[in-house]
This record gives sequence, structure tokens and C-alpha cells, in this order.
Amino acid sequence: TQMEERFTRLGIQANKSEEEMEGLRRTIFETARAPDIRVDPSQITSAIESIVEKTGDLEFAQENIRNIGLAISATGAAGQNIGEIMAEFQKMGIKDSSEVIRVLDTLNQQGKEGAFTLQNLASLGPRVVTAYTAMGREGAGAIKEMGAALQVIRMGTGSSEQAATAFEALLRTLQNADKVKSLQAGGIQVFDPAELEKGRQVLRPINELMVEIIQAVDGQTTRLSTIFDAEAMRSFNAAR
Repeated sequence: TQMEERFTRLGIQANKSEEEMEGLRRTIFETARAPDIRVDPSQITSAIESIVEKTGDLEFAQENIRNIGLAISATGAAGQNIGEIMAEFQKMGIKDSSEVIRVLDTLNQQGKEGAFTLQNLASLGPRVVTAYTAMGREGAGAIKEMGAALQVIRMGTGSSEQAATAFEALLRTLQNADKVKSLQAGGIQVFDPAELEKGRQVLRPINELMVEIIQAVDGQTTRLSTIFDAEAMRSFNAAR
């Protein structure tokens, strides 16, 4: 009964007919029972609800039902969290289902090689993705850049939560005009020159910037304290 009520609300929210919602329900249950997925259908439904709530795009959610199921199965993350991070993908222009699964695979592989797992990203991702997209980064490449930076930051912090907070603090610094001037005076090109010519401030890839900043101070991270606060400084604990 609860599931039926959820589908009714979802149909109203997405302006879909009862027949269309019945088709969606069948697809969710079939996907949830697939041998390579086997998850609770209510978790897939939660992911779809999150996507529709954040983007209003039920079609995107429908096209990615299998990707949602695979992500929940692979990570053990809650459906709501998976939906929220996939909604952020959609906002970044990552909409094609084949591109979505490639991005998820990349993040999953980065997590296996580092310490900031895909499950961590599912729960904390909306925060960090929103912070990164606010700097003008978009597309699958931006997600990969962000994932690489988070792996490095996580290795120098005590938890994924601290890594996400440090990442946000780092980006806040790079939005401060005076701090940016100081970095540029030290030879760091913070924004994409090609985009600046078009009148847009688009951050250069954050993983590249972190490397250049560390090189500029010869690995002596204490020298960064004149620009970065204590929270942002954590981003560089392992980047030496």
C-alpha cells in the first residue's frame, strides 16, 4: 500500500498517467529482481523520487533504472543517496545512460584504488558536486577530476566527511578574489584562460591546481597558511 501511494504521488509530481506509472512500477520490480542486481525495489523507487524531486526529470530517471539498481547493489548505498548523486550528474549535463554508467564505474574504480568510496560519494556527493559545479566545471571529465582530488584529500584526513568539508573549504578559497590574486601572483593560473576570454570564470581542473599549488611552495604546505584556512589546508595533507 505504501508503494502504491508513493507511485501515485510520483505520477502526480511528474504529470504521468496511471498506465505510465504502472509501466514504471513493473520495470522497477523487474530490474530489482535481475540476477546481477537483486535489491529492494523500494530503494530504486527512492532513487527515482530523489531525481524527480531535484530535477523534475522522470525520463532521465527511467532511462537509468538499471544504472540505479547496479549502483545500489555495488555500493550498498541507500537509494535516496544514489538518486541525489545521479541528479547532480544530470545537472552537469551527464544524461545519457551509457555515460552515467561510465562515470559510476570511474568513481567506483577510483574509490577502490583510494579511500573515498562510491558509497561515500553517494552520501556526501551532492555537497561536493554542487560546490564544484558552482565553479563552472561540468561533464564527465569534471566528475573524474573531482573524484581524483577527493581521493588525495581523503588520504590526508580522518574521514570522508572531513575530506568533503576540506574540499568545500578549498573551493571557497578559490572563490575569494583576494586569495585568487595571491595565487596568481605566485604563478598559479586559477581560471581557464580560454573561458576568461569569453567572459566566463571557469576553474581549471582542481586536481591539476592542487599539484601546481604544492609545487609552487616546494611541498612546504605551511607556506599555504597565508592563503588557505585550517579547513582548506587539510586538502593538502597528503598532496606532497
